[in-house]
Amino acid sequence: MEWALLKLNEECGELIQVIGKLIAMGGDYDHYDGSNLVVRMVEEMADVYAALTYVANKNLSADEQAEMHIRAWLKRLMYEEWNA
Repeated sequence: MEWALLKLNEECGELIQVIGKLIAMGGDYDHYDGSNLVVRMVEEMADVYAALTYVANKNLSADEQAEMHIRAWLKRLMYEEWNA
């Protein structure tokens, strides 16, 4: 599991970097290095999702995975409330 956690950590860090760049650019998608930050963010979000689901599927019991999904759903509902 150690290498999978390392990969999850790495992918989360890369996503954080792209989000930081988006914030620093004031939401402008076109980064000065020529890349599109929204495209990069989507890629990094997909990488985080892949690493997260791999770790969950390989290391958590069915009950633990169910708890994770319930918590994520409840957290999403909270975000929706905050945004309303």
